[in-house]
Amino acid sequence: MPNPIGNLLAKLGLKAEKEQSLVFRVIVISTALCAVLIVGFWAYSRYILGANTDNTIGNPLPIDVHFTTRDVGDLDIEAHELTAQRYMQAGRAAKALPHLLRIVGVRSGEPVAADALERMIRAYLEIGDFEKALAAADRLINIPNVTISGSLQINRAIAFYNLKEYDESARIIREVLDKEPENAPALCFMGQMEAAAETRSPAAEEYFRRAIAADSNYAEAKYQFARYFENNGDYRTALNFLQQVLAKEPLNVRAHARLGMIYYYELNAEAALRSYQTALALNPFDYNTHYNLGELYRTLFDDNENALREFVAALDVNPAHSDANFRAGLICAENGMLKEAARYLEASLGENRQDIRRLLQLAAVYERLGDRNTALPIYKEITNIDPLHSIAIQKIKFLEAPE
Repeated sequence: MPNPIGNLLAKLGLKAEKEQSLVFRVIVISTALCAVLIVGFWAYSRYILGANTDNTIGNPLPIDVHFTTRDVGDLDIEAHELTAQRYMQAGRAAKALPHLLRIVGVRSGEPVAADALERMIRAYLEIGDFEKALAAADRLINIPNVTISGSLQINRAIAFYNLKEYDESARIIREVLDKEPENAPALCFMGQMEAAAETRSPAAEEYFRRAIAADSNYAEAKYQFARYFENNGDYRTALNFLQQVLAKEPLNVRAHARLGMIYYYELNAEAALRSYQTALALNPFDYNTHYNLGELYRTLFDDNENALREFVAALDVNPAHSDANFRAGLICAENGMLKEAARYLEASLGENRQDIRRLLQLAAVYERLGDRNTALPIYKEITNIDPLHSIAIQKIKFLEAPE
């Protein structure tokens, strides 16, 4: 029986049986030693972290967690810091949070805890948990000798804004600008608030220009100004600002993804494809870009196979993505994958069963599956929303008729 390792060593010039035997022993011993070290380090980490930790990925530790049974060494803290940093850079804020929470739990009141709390606030803002972002900010403020920085106040304002506390958000930003009139992030966020209030807003434009003038290297102001022009249909100006962002930050994921959207609106399919693919190469977990790429394949390339792949990729990251579920359901229905279609269409409705178009598609799929008992109540749901819906009324009559 041929020995593949022996053949490989022979190709490398080690043809003598004695030489091959020696190398083989070294490989076996090294592999065994590595395995022992890995298992030992894992067991040590589990022991150190103790029973007070919660390693469940989908269930981050609460903000007030403490580790009281035993101390955690500096090496462990550095490992958590590095891991959290890597996850944040990769756009996976939810994965970073358990590591940041561990740092805060075991180094409460220390400078390393303050740094972790600052990153925790940004992580909560990224995943849309604004109440926890505010809780982390309050905890940071209460650490002795912590300076309440402008960036901390801006993050608090962002959280309040997304919780619909608009007056409090604006008050905080104005307070920052009273102290620091050239604070680019504060000026930028004021521009975002003005743009949200009025699509075409001279006030928003003024704030964005002031932010760029205050700090020409602050990419976020140019990115948000690009979004503003995109929303107003001025794609050429938006494109110009995004190119300025990428000139300074070639790996800016959001700028590449936004470029893809603008090229899509301009019906430039190939350019949109390149931009989306670049964004996903930089951050494969950006479910919105997966969804947008799916729309590109479906509408401009007429490529349902790749479209379905991208919609499913979006759902792998965010299973609750309503539009991705709906699009995946439509494609499955078109291709006779009816059970899969029903599953995706049900998921697209979630708890909000007021979308007549989606209900109609779902009922039709159950009808095609021969499941009249499930299709009929869905058609009745539609008539509860719109009593005059002609298609639903006809379907109810048909399905209630004796077979």
